[in-house]
Amino acid sequence: MNSFDGMVADGDKVDRAIAEISRGNAAEAKGLLLAVVRNTPSQYFHQTPTSDGGLVIRFWDQMEFVHYVNWKKPNRKIVWNVAVYPRAYFYLGFIAVANRDYQVAIGYLDKALELEPTNPKILLEKAHALMGLKRPADAIKIFEQVSTVGPFTSGADVAKGLRGRAFILIEQGMLDEAEAALIASLELDPSSENAKQELRYITRLRSGEMATIEPITIVTRAGQDLTVCVVCGDRIAQGRIVEKSGSPRLVCQSCDRKSKKKPWEFWR
Repeated sequence: MNSFDGMVADGDKVDRAIAEISRGNAAEAKGLLLAVVRNTPSQYFHQTPTSDGGLVIRFWDQMEFVHYVNWKKPNRKIVWNVAVYPRAYFYLGFIAVANRDYQVAIGYLDKALELEPTNPKILLEKAHALMGLKRPADAIKIFEQVSTVGPFTSGADVAKGLRGRAFILIEQGMLDEAEAALIASLELDPSSENAKQELRYITRLRSGEMATIEPITIVTRAGQDLTVCVVCGDRIAQGRIVEKSGSPRLVCQSCDRKSKKKPWEFWR
């Protein structure tokens, strides 16, 4: 099998892995992806000139290709090849984030960034992993790298970055800045329910409504510590009490907000 055929076979494995992820079979998807990344070439080029003056570009999907053509309006032939190895590392990171293995996720995502250093999908996922590690300042720096629409960065990508930044700003109590970021995101992605929900949340915070949500006065109950969030482990003074395995548990406001959205994609 030559190198091109091998890359095609690896691309098929990545597609199969994505399908397995969508079916909830993360372990099988991970096995496929690990087999792919073992074949990552020592030299990887996102773009390669052709002998007739054209350009081969490795796009992730048709949407990315269409955005590039509409933005760049190229005056030479563009050949679309599917990206394989950056996608494989990305989805390994994606699975690790879903499993809350954030440090492992960053390792995979950094490998992906070595191949495509400015890819907004990889950057946004790394920012999410940094948020999981409670490194908001580092996450914001990543989000700010996805701030301008360009040939490989769509308005939807920038909108996601703005929503991620807004989520952190809300957690830090910087409501005016968060609101401005969310409004800017809606200009790029008017249909985002997540942005609209976060704006409603800001309104509730400003009204003082959230300050009265279930203050915790009982330290322990049925042998369970009700001052620690069952999701993130942080010690807090108020939140929402939920039942888990027949016992009461505390969920902090931040984790409660995340739970109302898609798993591991709460800011998107």
